[in-house]
Amino acid sequence: MTPIANVNDRASIERIYPLDRFRQDANRNSIPNSRVVYGLTVVSPPDENGAFHLQQAERQSGERDRDPVGYAVFLPATGCSGDLEADKADYAAFIGRVIEAARRVREVEPADDRLSGFHGG
Repeated sequence: MTPIANVNDRASIERIYPLDRFRQDANRNSIPNSRVVYGLTVVSPPDENGAFHLQQAERQSGERDRDPVGYAVFLPATGCSGDLEADKADYAAFIGRVIEAARRVREVEPADDRLSGFHGG
């Protein structure tokens, strides 16, 4: 079952996508030539009370973004080691962008599968 968040309750999103997961995804997404991108997907538009479905997501980095509203965590790398220090301000800004995006979603339609995959060559 897809978790339910609410655009009027920031903590509901933070429970689904906690700071530690945000930091982990930011670190994994900063690895050069990474084959997978990690983040969140807004699965449904909010209802009249602001509730919407939100899930942690991953996709192949070379794959077309098939999610209706997907957000990957990317932060600038610090130092030579490639480690990220995703602080609370970055996390708060990311959660804010997810809330604003969810508010704008009116209807989520699946991607057209006819356009994906190998087409010869």
